[in-house]
Amino acid sequence: PAEGSAPFSMRDISVRYLGYVLVRTEGYAFSNSTRLSGNVTTTLLMYYNADIHDHLSVSTPEGEAYAKTHGYTLVGSVANVLANGTVSTPKEYYEGIFMRIQKLGIPLDYYWIWTPEGWDGGMTSTNPVFKAAVDDLASAGQAHAAVNASFKLATCGWVVGPLPDRSIFDRVLSSDYSAITSIDMHVGNSPVDPAYVNITKHDKWAIPWMEDDPGLTAPELWVNRTLMHMEDAKKYGCQGLLGIHWRTVQTSPQIAAMAQKSWNFGLTSNDFWKSWSIDEFGIPDPATVFAAVESFNLPRPVNWGGGPGAFAGNIAQCTWGSKYDFVDTLASMKSKVKPGSCLDRFEYWLNSFQYMRGISRTECARGRS
Repeated sequence: PAEGSAPFSMRDISVRYLGYVLVRTEGYAFSNSTRLSGNVTTTLLMYYNADIHDHLSVSTPEGEAYAKTHGYTLVGSVANVLANGTVSTPKEYYEGIFMRIQKLGIPLDYYWIWTPEGWDGGMTSTNPVFKAAVDDLASAGQAHAAVNASFKLATCGWVVGPLPDRSIFDRVLSSDYSAITSIDMHVGNSPVDPAYVNITKHDKWAIPWMEDDPGLTAPELWVNRTLMHMEDAKKYGCQGLLGIHWRTVQTSPQIAAMAQKSWNFGLTSNDFWKSWSIDEFGIPDPATVFAAVESFNLPRPVNWGGGPGAFAGNIAQCTWGSKYDFVDTLASMKSKVKPGSCLDRFEYWLNSFQYMRGISRTECARGRS
């Protein structure tokens, strides 16, 4: 970032506001084509304050003075940065990024470039923003070739591409790009985009949602939907499949189902739940409960509200009693589960569903108050 009137060039505020203890600060690796003649470089220094677990990166005498008077101690130099002049083209920026990756020896298979989330709202190929994105992607492709990068390039985003033809990236991107990918639209609630079938010059990967962030504070089970999206992806000729998620244990059923169907494409959700219940709990009985309430049948007590999984007063949740009959049905099976790890896993899911029912009861009470 350019250094103006601020007393330092970069300040990592994520340490304080997001709960990280330390975040690594990197310098810029000059590309082969960067014109340094007439430019002056200066050293970017890192200072650390052990009392508040915070660090500053500074490159001016004023920045150093600020750090010292606020209890920061010099750790060492981070990198050399331009004190005047600029890197003139996007291609040069990408060259610097790609060279740094290679010099650090990072074992990277793909460098993934994402288009913005807002494209899900109706981005069209006539919009100047799309042309700017294509130009940027082209610059990355040129840089990739210029530095002879060992890794491959791929695109991703909330849509495969803009309207009206979402497969347009297949035509406008060069062979420098190995794959065109996308997470399924509307946080996974829309089917796999049929536009994949028209992508013929690049590999293509579909990405079903194992869970979505609006429901992130409650259980989510998407086995049946995941298997359906896998079938669509295969029908459209996709060579790759990834699952997007935040949590691990909570999403383990759909992740396991996705892995198993990759080897046994005839797998159905009922087949999976029966096998999974025996493996997890030692008995098949819970399979009927999970199969009955998963995917779109599972209650949704939380939603997006300024952030993921927000709670809110809602009288619509006052029908929680009938919606959560399955919780008592599952609880009635507890006596059949053997003590030990099987019972531990059973209680994890039972407690999760009881907690979800409690959310609905609380939101009902708040909605009535």
